Amino acid sequence: MLKIPIKTDTFLKENPYQSSDSRVGGLTTLIPGDFILVTTISNETYDGHYKVTLVDPQNWGNIAYLFNEHIEYEAPVAVADNNSVNIEIPKPKPKLNSRVNPWQLTTDNQGLDLIKHFEGCELTSYRCASNVITIGFGNTSRARTGMTITQSTADAWLIEDVKIYENGIKRLCKVDLLQQEFSSLVAWAFNCGLGALEESTLLRILNQGNYQGVPEQIKRWDKGGGRTLPGLTRRRKAEAHLWTTGRLKFNF
Repeated sequence: MLKIPIKTDTFLKENPYQSSDSRVGGLTTLIPGDFILVTTISNETYDGHYKVTLVDPQNWGNIAYLFNEHIEYEAPVAVADNNSVNIEIPKPKPKLNSRVNPWQLTTDNQGLDLIKHFEGCELTSYRCASNVITIGFGNTSRARTGMTITQSTADAWLIEDVKIYENGIKRLCKVDLLQQEFSSLVAWAFNCGLGALEESTLLRILNQGNYQGVPEQIKRWDKGGGRTLPGLTRRRKAEAHLWTTGRLKFNF
C-alpha cells in the first residue's frame, strides 16, 4: 500500500478525459494536506494523469486517474517534482546502521544542512575571498556581476551542485559507506574539491577499509595560505563529527 500526500490542488478522476469541474460526477477535489491510499500506480498516463488502484475506492470504482504536476510520493514510489510524467521507482533506502555501495546513497538533510551552515547563502552576487564572483551557497559557475536570485533558486542550485560531488565520490570510493559517512564526505568534497579528494591520503585509507582513520584525515584540511583558519577547523570538526556519530554539531 502506498500513501500519496497531496502538495497542490488536484483532482481524482474516474475518467482521465473528464472536466475538472467539481460538479461532474466521478471526480473528487483534493487539496494540500489530503492524501490517498493506493495499492498500485501504473506507468500508464493520459496527458499527465496517473492511473492508480485505490485502497478505499470511491463509489464509482477502484480505478482512477490522478492529475497533478507536483505530487510527493512516499517510498517506495516517487514522482519527479516538476512537469514530468515520468515515474521513478527508487532503490530501497538502506538502514542507517548498514554500509552499502555508495551508488545507493544520496546526501541526506544533515549533509545539506552542514553545507548550508558553513557556506552561508547570498542572494546577490559578490566577490569571495579568492576574488571569484559567487552567489547562493558558494556557487561560482552561474554567478554573474550584479545578479540577484531567489532563495528557491539558491536551494535548487545547491542540490544540482551537490550531485556533482556525489557522483565524484561514487566514482572514487571503492568501499561501502554508511549514510552519515557518505554525507560527511560530500560536505567535505563540496568545500575541498574532488581533485583534492582523488589525491588525498583520506581516500587512500578509506579505500583500504580504514573507516576509523578518516575523521583525523578530514580534520587535517583546515589550512589556507599556509596557515590554520579557525573557520575551516570548525568546519572539518563538524564533518568529522557527522562521519563518526551521524549527528550535526557546529559549536566547536
